Amino acid sequence: DTDTSFSFAKGAIANNTHWAVKHTTILTTPEGSPFPVSFPAVLLNTAGNVKAKAISNKEFAAVNAATETGLVADMPEMLVIGTDWFNYDQTTHRLSSKNLSYVLETMAAKRTKFRVLNYYDDNNESGHIKLEYTTAQ
Repeated sequence: DTDTSFSFAKGAIANNTHWAVKHTTILTTPEGSPFPVSFPAVLLNTAGNVKAKAISNKEFAAVNAATETGLVADMPEMLVIGTDWFNYDQTTHRLSSKNLSYVLETMAAKRTKFRVLNYYDDNNESGHIKLEYTTAQ
């Protein structure tokens, strides 16, 4: 896996400070595991003051990014999204999206909503996060 930065205005970007979210890997210790494992995470651009909120009680189409409150930035002790966007199957070692919706405020103070659809590309290779999102407003 390589880090992929994403701007909701420009799509996937590299070597740019104007990203909103980044797909990367972090070490975390899953429940019941005696050792840390590398898992894919979605991080917010804290240097750019990007804030977000997970919405678990509404369908994606029903989420209104403009009216959601309580958006926060990532903090070292608590990531807004982090590794909480997926379910992990210990039998197959495959990830599946929890289909949570996220409301995000970009560096330009524009709002958007997005969700992670998949972690696998059309060839079933891992590490290719596919997002569904609205244009930042």
